[in-house]
Amino acid sequence: MTALLVIIYVAFISLGLPDSLLGAAWPVMRADLSAPLAAAGILSMIVSFGTIVSSLMSNRLVRRFGTGRITVVSVFMTAAALLGFSFAPSLWVLCLLAVPLGLGAGSIDAALNNFVALHYSARQIRLGGLVMLAGAVLLLLPVQFALPGLLLLGVGGGPIYPCMIHETPRRFGRDASQAAMGLQMAVAYVGSTFLPPLLGAIAGATTLLLIPVALLCLTVVMFVCSELVERFICRDARRA
Repeated sequence: MTALLVIIYVAFISLGLPDSLLGAAWPVMRADLSAPLAAAGILSMIVSFGTIVSSLMSNRLVRRFGTGRITVVSVFMTAAALLGFSFAPSLWVLCLLAVPLGLGAGSIDAALNNFVALHYSARQIRLGGLVMLAGAVLLLLPVQFALPGLLLLGVGGGPIYPCMIHETPRRFGRDASQAAMGLQMAVAYVGSTFLPPLLGAIAGATTLLLIPVALLCLTVVMFVCSELVERFICRDARRA
C-alpha cells in the first residue's frame, strides 16, 4: 500500500501543476497569442467549471467504471489538454482545451480522494483550525505581523482540507462517501473560484483590511460547522 500511496501523491502533485504553471507561463503565452492579461482568469474559470461538473458526476462514474479506469482516462484527458496548450494557436483553442483539462482534473481528484479516505487514516482538524484562526487574527495587526500571519494561515489551513476529505467515510458512511466526496470537491472549487475575485473586488472598493476580517469570519464558520457535524455524529452514535 505504501507504493500505491506514493503513486497517488504523485498524481495529486500533477493535478496541482496546471494551475500554477498557467499563472507562471501566462505572461509569455499571452504575448505569443496577443491575448489580454485577464484571459488567464477566463481559462481558470472554464477549468474550474469543468472540475465542478466532473466532481458532481464522480459518484456515478466511479460506480460504473471503477477508480482505476477513471484515473487512467482522467490522466489521459489532462495530459492531452496540457499538450494541446503547448501548440494552441489562439485563445479560443485554449478555451476549448480547458474543458477536458477541468473535466479530467475533477474526476481524478474526487475518485482518488475517496480512495485514500477509505483506505488510509486521517487526523482531526481542530488544531489546524485553531492555527488558521490565529493567523487571521495576526493579519489584523500592524504590518510587521503580516508575514507570520500568512505563515500561520498556510500551516494551519494546509491540513484542514485533506483531513476533512479523509473524514468523509466516517461522517457519511462508506457507501455514500463517493457521492459526498464529489459534492465536497465541487463546493470547494466553487469557493476557490468565486470567493477570491469577489473579496478582491469588495476590498478594492473599500479597504484591504476586509480580507483578514473575511478570513477570520470564514475560519470561525468552518470551525463551528465542523464541531456541529461532530456533535451530530456522536449523538447519532449514542442513539444507535
